[in-house]
Order: sequence, then C-alpha cells, then structure tokens
Amino acid sequence: MAETKPTVTVRLFTVLRMLAGEREVQVEALNVKEVIVLLVERFDSKFQKMLLEKDGSLKHYFHVLINGRHIRLLDGIQTSLKEGDIIAIFPPLGGGY
Repeated sequence: MAETKPTVTVRLFTVLRMLAGEREVQVEALNVKEVIVLLVERFDSKFQKMLLEKDGSLKHYFHVLINGRHIRLLDGIQTSLKEGDIIAIFPPLGGGY
C-alpha cells in the first residue's frame, strides 16, 4: 500500500510569486525536498533558475518556513510534512537607500 502524502499549502512571495503567477498552491508531498521538485515541475525554467543551483540544490539565500519555523532549525529540505502544513518561500530581501 502506498504512503498517503499530506496536502500542504505553499505560499510564494515577491519574484517567485511573479514567476509562478500564483500566490499560493497546494501540493501533496512527504517533505520539503518533494515540494521543491513539484514546484519546479509545475512552473517554468525561470522559476527553477531562480530557486535552484545548477546541481539542483536550493539556493542558500532562500528562506523556507514551515508553520513559521525556518527549515534550518528543523531537518532542512528533508523536513517531514504533515496534513495542513503551511510552507512559505521567501527570496532574499533587497535593501539600500
């Protein structure tokens, strides 16, 4: 019997939102890595180039939060998900004058 994957909500911000053309999407995934794979498959190559390094890893300056907790404080992209989790993906924020 196949493992049931939880449905989670992914909220996209700034340039990711513009590239995806959506603020929020729902996906079924076991962990954050699977969410990223599904997003890259769903959206175009510009989205992939923005989010991932050439080796397929998540660019280090992106911030990914699950229910408000940064994945760096959890198990990184291997962090397991449960039904109803909310994942927020933030690109780097620019500053200056």
